[in-house]
Amino acid sequence: MKNTLALLVVATMLIGILPVFTLPAGAASMSEAVFFAKFNYAEFPELSAVKEAVDKQDYALAKEELLEYFKQRTREGRVKAFPVTEVHENKGMAMLPLDNILTGPYEFDVSLGKITVDGIGEASAKEYELDVTKKVAQELDNKAFSIMLFQIEKQNYPIIVYSRESSFKPVLVVETEEGGNFIIEPDKDTYIHSGSTTTSFGSSEKLFVNEQSNSLTSAYGTQTRRAYINFPLTAAANQTVTKATLKLTAYVDGGADSPKSMHVISVGNTVWNENTFTWAYTNGIGNIYSWQNDPSGPPWETPSGADSEYTNVTARFWYARPMVWEYKKYLADPEGYPEGREYGEKLLFLMNAFATKKSYGFNRTLETGERLNRWVDVLYEMVDTPAMTPDYLYNIVSFMWGDMNYLYGLNIEDNGVWWSNWKIVANAGLFKAVEFFPEFNDYQKFRNKVESNVEYCINFLYNPDMSFTEAAPAYNIWCVELFGDVVRMASLNNRPVKSSLVAKLKYAVRNALESIYPNGYDTNIGDSNYIDKMPVFKTLAQFLNDDILTAFVTGGKEGNPEYLTSYYETASTAYMRNSWDPDEAVYINFINNSSDGHYHPDSNQVVMYAYGQPLLVDSGRYGYSGSDIYTQLRYASAHNTIEAVGVSLGKHSEAGSKFSHFASNNAFDFAASTQYGYANTAHTRNVLFIKDGFAIVSDYVKGSNANQEYRQNWHFLPSNNASMEGNVAKTNFYKKANITIAVADAQDAQIRKGYHSANYGLVAESEYASYSKTGSEIKFDTVLYPTKAGEDVDFTVTDLAANNKNKSLIKIEGDINGIYYAKNTVFSDGVISEDEKTDAKMAYINLDDDSISVVDATYFEGADFEI
Repeated sequence: MKNTLALLVVATMLIGILPVFTLPAGAASMSEAVFFAKFNYAEFPELSAVKEAVDKQDYALAKEELLEYFKQRTREGRVKAFPVTEVHENKGMAMLPLDNILTGPYEFDVSLGKITVDGIGEASAKEYELDVTKKVAQELDNKAFSIMLFQIEKQNYPIIVYSRESSFKPVLVVETEEGGNFIIEPDKDTYIHSGSTTTSFGSSEKLFVNEQSNSLTSAYGTQTRRAYINFPLTAAANQTVTKATLKLTAYVDGGADSPKSMHVISVGNTVWNENTFTWAYTNGIGNIYSWQNDPSGPPWETPSGADSEYTNVTARFWYARPMVWEYKKYLADPEGYPEGREYGEKLLFLMNAFATKKSYGFNRTLETGERLNRWVDVLYEMVDTPAMTPDYLYNIVSFMWGDMNYLYGLNIEDNGVWWSNWKIVANAGLFKAVEFFPEFNDYQKFRNKVESNVEYCINFLYNPDMSFTEAAPAYNIWCVELFGDVVRMASLNNRPVKSSLVAKLKYAVRNALESIYPNGYDTNIGDSNYIDKMPVFKTLAQFLNDDILTAFVTGGKEGNPEYLTSYYETASTAYMRNSWDPDEAVYINFINNSSDGHYHPDSNQVVMYAYGQPLLVDSGRYGYSGSDIYTQLRYASAHNTIEAVGVSLGKHSEAGSKFSHFASNNAFDFAASTQYGYANTAHTRNVLFIKDGFAIVSDYVKGSNANQEYRQNWHFLPSNNASMEGNVAKTNFYKKANITIAVADAQDAQIRKGYHSANYGLVAESEYASYSKTGSEIKFDTVLYPTKAGEDVDFTVTDLAANNKNKSLIKIEGDINGIYYAKNTVFSDGVISEDEKTDAKMAYINLDDDSISVVDATYFEGADFEI
């Protein structure tokens, strides 16, 4: 512990003595005289001490007085921003920038902790441990836990870890509440080598870990090596993890004169292959690089081989709020958490480095807006702390003015500088910064334009029916959050926005919450995620008085929502549900979106949730880089729709996507949609949702190739334990809701292997049910029946018109009993039985309660039941 504290003290001292940088070529620059002329001294007499120093051209004193002014402003609450709270806690993300290591956002590439290896030479090898309980518990449902070992010191002596091929293999010890004690060995491990880019080291008995640079400013050198280890977690499936300990046997290469440390970093990809995983394989998807040797901090540039989004992401300062939170914990308890001091000091160091190295508006409008949004909160929390210095404040605020002025000068209608959602991302950040600096002479000019821009954005991003103009719910949620930031920031500082914006925002929020699962998790559709977004809506509910929003965030316990199901004709999307209670609701998202913004080839997709659990899910996105996994997740086979095997499903805009029917009442919801995304092929999908809690999906496909194979696919979360018997698939989630999928007729039915990506950079193996038929004209008629935890359902589905493709006609018998009919073509005879005939688009005869549900019918002959 003494050594650790000593290292921390040294690091803190180094940060304290680092100079303000000399501006490199191309960096933003503003003279002191120009900067201090930006302030409205007449309207803000509290700045008089600053003005006096400026008048004397004593800019060092002016900076000190400006800091004092901002401290006093914060203490008196004259200007407010959003506080950083425990919801921003992410210590694993916050730790890496302490060592000048920059990485992407979200849940991957975060540090699980450090291991210091003090044995030098192989004779000094010994076992080291790290507590990884929290992460292993999180990954249990994904069935695997992967780590990367990343050396902190950049020098020439690697840390050497024994691999699974050795006698001292790594182990993961997992203890569970149920009494389990599992000693889990890796099922794969390797290391990658920057100097041997195509060589696989999967069979090596030793794993080399070494960060090295050929120059102070390079991200890596020719001897950089990183180790990867994967542990399968199936042995501990369905148990509650109480403790998980990683154990590695390691030493530092001989010749080193001191111990070396490494981060144990969580790896989102658990499906890599040790025999093909090389430095070259990671080219284009790398997300973590170190500038530990550069005393001036990172350059915020893209190293060779990095993910295409690397610089974009790192320029947004994702780690800012997590670092502030660690610093706030230190301020609350300096003696109990002394190491927390470094987080605040290093964050301001990095912001100062960025402000003195980069140009205004770097790297794009998207990054500029996100950076302003976060930097405002950092200043609000940290301007009145010991970590802030006059020079830091001067460099950071002058750079923020430059970013603001850059965005102000752009035309909101210029799609070349801000595409689609970038418009509100940039303008929400600009609005927040404008409101945070009312002292600038340009305040009113900035405010007038940015408020006009924001109004333009909501009209641009939402259709007249307030459906979102992009194909990914994640971006819809992000946009309503940003519009909410604008409304909240204005209200906090007693300068409210127009009521028309607030009114439109309420309907945009409704559309966003309807598009995700009832428990608040995003549906992963398009470029989205499977993560909890309920906190966003709870924040919005604090200042938007809306019954639907209230019902959503309270699980139906409050509010008085006037509807359950919603339909957006412009977006060709139906959101069906039977309750606002997430533990009781059955929910269906049926999409045939015409937008290509962040789309995946998923026309006519259905996702389904029931009783607290997503049951039929989208496979996710993984990232924006062209890796193998990225590509596979963008095939139709990765979505709950019809796959034409070997044929590409076109863009949404090419599919001519439209709903032909939509009906909703207290008994059922029904929607029908046709898409033409496969060449010379039409796919019509009918979705009937019986509000007692199950659905019937009938697909009719008319193509031109008699040898074309079509598959109806249904994807599950990784811990599904799915099985197939005949044409009936069942999931077996442990102590959770499950689903039974029964198809009336299929030539082949099996559980196939696939992927599930819950977030950017995360991917796990998963399974899906797949039903197959071959022909130029085929149909699938499928019952989707969810059950609560511990319950089961038994029924059969019989095709009563197997040879008649013009209609779907099935009989369900067992725990549920009914007859379902759908008109597939205009040539359908409408015959249901000897006595029953109709011209309806759809009819469902409920044999359990003697009722008939119909859509688009003028007659129904022979009906003895209530219609």
